[in-house]
Amino acid sequence: MSEIGAQPKRSRRRRIAMALGLIVLVLVAIFALPLINVGRYRLRVAQSISEAIGRPVHIDNITLSMLPTPGFTLENFVISEDPEFGAEPVMRANQVHVTLRLSSLWRRKLEASSISLTEPSVNLVRAENGRWNLQGILMHATQVDAAPTAQPKAGAKPRFPYIEATSARVNLKLGNEKTPFSLTEAEFALWLPNPDEWRIRLEAHPSRTDTDASDTGVLRVEGTLKHADSFSQVPIDLHGVWTKAQLGETSKVLTGADAGLRGTLEWGANVKGTFSESNVQTWIKLEGLRRAEFFPAQPISAEIRCGLRATNRFLTLDDVKCEAPVDAGAVALGGRIEDVREPEKAAIQLGLRQVAADTLLNWGKVASSRVSPQWTASGTVDADLTYGAASGWKGHLTANKLGLSAKNNEVIKDQTVELTDVAVTPVVFKGRPGRKPEMSNPQGDLRRYAFTFDRLPVELGGEDPAQVSGRFDSHLSLIQITGEADATKTRDLAALTPLGDQIDPLLPKDGSTQLNLSCQHSNTTPPFTCATNVVPPARVARRR
Repeated sequence: MSEIGAQPKRSRRRRIAMALGLIVLVLVAIFALPLINVGRYRLRVAQSISEAIGRPVHIDNITLSMLPTPGFTLENFVISEDPEFGAEPVMRANQVHVTLRLSSLWRRKLEASSISLTEPSVNLVRAENGRWNLQGILMHATQVDAAPTAQPKAGAKPRFPYIEATSARVNLKLGNEKTPFSLTEAEFALWLPNPDEWRIRLEAHPSRTDTDASDTGVLRVEGTLKHADSFSQVPIDLHGVWTKAQLGETSKVLTGADAGLRGTLEWGANVKGTFSESNVQTWIKLEGLRRAEFFPAQPISAEIRCGLRATNRFLTLDDVKCEAPVDAGAVALGGRIEDVREPEKAAIQLGLRQVAADTLLNWGKVASSRVSPQWTASGTVDADLTYGAASGWKGHLTANKLGLSAKNNEVIKDQTVELTDVAVTPVVFKGRPGRKPEMSNPQGDLRRYAFTFDRLPVELGGEDPAQVSGRFDSHLSLIQITGEADATKTRDLAALTPLGDQIDPLLPKDGSTQLNLSCQHSNTTPPFTCATNVVPPARVARRR
């Protein structure tokens, strides 16, 4: 009986001893280990990191912690820049915490499970020769033979740590010049799911330092990068989207000033291929588009989707094909951009198929305050236009069964209008049946206008419609109005156009008049100047 009673006592003593030993280890971890001077390992740790990324690394101080998990804290962590890209560091972080894998402690070979950077500042630099400063770091990292981050057991290869950054800032530099563009409040993660594949995730707010842009939305990017012998051949599979971006604030980021537009933007892209050549699928969604001071009855919403092939490290865009459904029709855009840094040299094809004229008019109301909201339109528009750096816009546009009304007055009724390229063919206006179309003279100074229309019947209150001819390139350059008109009605309608202030003093107070007006665009204020050879009234207004 004594032997049987002794066994539980020995078992209790063993448990008590183990508990006391565990308490001692915890007390040592809490109080003793932090007192150990690990500063002498600072240079060794910096050298190890430097060898891993291929850049000089500086650390001011290093401390050891054991709870909740063992690890190191690195203070004032700096990665130096390659002199080719300037003198500023690639990255600077006030604090970096390295968490160690517990199993590596028993094997006497330290292995990091995670590396966390707090509020790092990163400089992304593009040199004049087109190289990026992170190319060298990325390619150097591909030479490091590592096991996947989530591999449960240690092996011959060290496991790649989970790298994350919080509250980061990414600055963009072109050569030695720091641009105002940056990403703020960035959250970043990098890990190795497979031996030859990195997984990345980024979430940040686009920003611009020379503006007060605030509500700029959220940029999210995630995808994979794989090993390759050169940076250009690195396989990529990336997915990005910019959401919840307010157009006014977004325009500040992109252009440096508020473009006066309101609404929300979503811009996304899927990229698959390599840095030298990739297939890109992209889309843009606009919701509630309007001018800041203009509240249309129905704000514009639109979506355009594009496919293209990006080469030359995304500087050249080939086989661009975009399409946007509009009402029962569509808008198609295609072409090629030789260099995205010089978009004015692009070759573009634009097509419209059965797009409602009133929709185009509504877009005009949003785009410019000069288009009065009182105008409404009917009919559809077809177009085939091309743009080249040397030739400008060319092609033709047809308005089918066009109608235009304002203030309960139908100004244009069921007309078919063709706009053609006067540098190639003479202009033809298809008027009402029975009238012979007239050719405008394509010679002389008319060649400087891209498009023109001629003898468009406009109801201005006379017995017969007046006739309007116009020529324009990037804006309406010249407009001519001839024929019989009612002065009051003409004045009211002109007030709804940018020509109102110029035409008003050229009209009689009331009654009918013969118009012979010519208005021309100028680069001064006011933007249009009008002149006339007014014929005395053909008929005095009758008293009622």
